[in-house]
Amino acid sequence: MPPDSHFIHLDALSIHLLRWPNPGAPPLLLLHATGFLADLWRRLAEPLAAHYDIAALDVRGHGRSATPDAGYDFPSLTDDIVAVLDALGWRDVLAAGHSMGGALALIAASRRPELVRGVFAVEPIVPTRAWRETSGAQLDGDRLADAARNRRPSFSSRAAVAERWRERPPFRSWDSRVFDDYVEYGFEQQPDGSVALRCPPHIEAGVFDAAADFDAEPFLRDVRCPVLLAQGERTTPWFDAMLANAAALLPNASRLTIPGAGHLAPMEVPDLIASQIRAFDDAS
Repeated sequence: MPPDSHFIHLDALSIHLLRWPNPGAPPLLLLHATGFLADLWRRLAEPLAAHYDIAALDVRGHGRSATPDAGYDFPSLTDDIVAVLDALGWRDVLAAGHSMGGALALIAASRRPELVRGVFAVEPIVPTRAWRETSGAQLDGDRLADAARNRRPSFSSRAAVAERWRERPPFRSWDSRVFDDYVEYGFEQQPDGSVALRCPPHIEAGVFDAAADFDAEPFLRDVRCPVLLAQGERTTPWFDAMLANAAALLPNASRLTIPGAGHLAPMEVPDLIASQIRAFDDAS
């Protein structure tokens, strides 16, 4: 079932949602990673649409949401998410987030516990001072931001995007349907016939810049709902250490390894992630 497209207007900011409506079913909120968009949840949402009332949100600066000049630190991005949930009238939401989206789901749960009844977080970006000090690791925000700023922003056509990226990392490990969705929805048609990224490179870089100094510890300690921290089998050691540190801080957390996947597990194995979301919810 194709989703409906909606906009929610928050003061001067317009936030785009994809909706798989299922009145009376429990609400499920899907939050994407930095640089991506709600449309990348399409293949994961399809098998869940019979069980949940689903909304996938484009974070500000991403997808079809508005692109203001500021507000790309995680707490500010979470303000938008909380405002959207209030606008929808949703409470007791199951939130599933990837990378940045996982962090935003956890912040929302810590701030407004009545809104979130559980968080399924795939490799959330949750660095803390303790993680940095004990592991000697850093969230390499400068490298990630520089890579984002240097990202090619436009192509002559969607066919050119597919030809250039399909067999290159990280896309060659993606489910082909998710890659096709990225090519179709992750780019906006331009008047001259070319296509441009819906998340401008400078916006993606700004999120990475803000995340480099983010300290998740105050938020993690206040999350009372069940949390599942999922990581790819092929994740990096510093990510494993980050999630171990987060699990120790969260009052009610468990961990899961996704076989055969890396950091981009929702794009690589969307059906498996969907089944794990259901299993987590049933167990909670």
